Amino acid sequence: MTKSNYYLFSTLLLIVLSFTSCSNDDNTSNYRNSYTTADLQIIHNNDSKNWILERYYDHYNSKTLNKDNACYTDEQFSFTANEGQITVISGEENCFANASQTELTNASYTFYEETGSVFITIAKNAELGEVTKSVFFSLQLVKLEENLMIFASGEQNNYGKALVFKR
Repeated sequence: MTKSNYYLFSTLLLIVLSFTSCSNDDNTSNYRNSYTTADLQIIHNNDSKNWILERYYDHYNSKTLNKDNACYTDEQFSFTANEGQITVISGEENCFANASQTELTNASYTFYEETGSVFITIAKNAELGEVTKSVFFSLQLVKLEENLMIFASGEQNNYGKALVFKR
């Protein structure tokens, strides 16, 4: 291959690649992983703000609900501006056993200002006789709008576990 043919081939290859590269038509512009302290006002309104947990997914993109969706979505979540505290009021549905056993959900959120990351941490505990059963997980904030928050694990367009909060 001569030098001029090589340059011609390289130029054509670059042109073809530029037209066939990934497009930005998948409408994911609202998904982000970096937030500011001003963005946090949407979460807590500089005091406290109640959010409804609408769905708890095992796999967000395929809309596969977690088996415990009902016991998480009947709880009330109040996000406060005070050091990432979340007050959780338990509902009637029990995740671990029957309603006669005590179940407690603790939640908090953490803002890492240097990276702009926000994570929610949830721990659900129940006393089952002499045994304590616990479930603990942490998810990153991936979408924040005035009336919608999504915390999820995994990569964009392939989120696994996710919590969808609405107002």
